[in-house]
Amino acid sequence: MTTSIEQFAHRILFGSCLDDKLYQPEQLMYSAHKPISKPARPGRPASLQFSKNKLLFPKNFDIDENRAQALLFFANHELLAIEIMALCLLRFPAAPIAFRKGIVHTISEEQLHLQLYIQRARTLGLELGEVPVNSFFWDCLSGMNDPMDFVTGMGLTFEQANLDHCMYYM
Repeated sequence: MTTSIEQFAHRILFGSCLDDKLYQPEQLMYSAHKPISKPARPGRPASLQFSKNKLLFPKNFDIDENRAQALLFFANHELLAIEIMALCLLRFPAAPIAFRKGIVHTISEEQLHLQLYIQRARTLGLELGEVPVNSFFWDCLSGMNDPMDFVTGMGLTFEQANLDHCMYYM
């Protein structure tokens, strides 16, 4: 079955369950559609709604529960990236096809990362949704005005920051 790029991105962005966020169509059609306005928030299950409280990153990774909390914190980063990329597809349908195909490919990679974080946290005793999640990346990037805002915000800022801290979390 063929799914339009708009249907694919809409399901990911506005879906209310994890299966929607992990959706991978058999075949994708890059058809034209109208751009959407920025929504206030992505669709999410009740257990993954953004917390209004400041969330503290766990410390002392010798404790399984703290490691699981950190993994779920990172899982939320992956989920936010997936949602922001879906928003990018919906907001900028006139972006070059190579750019949109690259976004779709990266969504599939982020979906795999999300699943790996969830699986590992589960082995340490916590499930996705048991730890509050923040909206930081959404708050920073969802107001993007063009594809270059996405590239600079996601790729050159947040992904680069992950590289800056990877040795610490290793």
